[in-house]
Amino acid sequence: EAEDAAEVILKSLGLENLSERLPNNLSGGEARRLGLARAIAPRPPLLLLDEPFAGLDPDSRRESIAYIEQVINETRTTVLLVTHRTEEAAMLGGPMYSLEGGALSS
Repeated sequence: EAEDAAEVILKSLGLENLSERLPNNLSGGEARRLGLARAIAPRPPLLLLDEPFAGLDPDSRRESIAYIEQVINETRTTVLLVTHRTEEAAMLGGPMYSLEGGALSS
């Protein structure tokens, strides 16, 4: 069951062909997406993400955002996303807050 779940996550993030590759043979984007997969795999009630899509090509970025959105909808996971790209946060839905000049606003 755990292997099946891992395969689903890897496929959703476009990593299914990398399951046998060693970490030092991954590109930066592949390593970042694998880190995202590792964070999602245990289905935590709270997912803390700090710039998880930085350095990803546009297609990988869209796939990753879509998968995070799917996880949120299926599992009701709370996500705290730190990003400089407000459009990424908006795509995930839910309340969005901004920190500017040390002040937090909605």
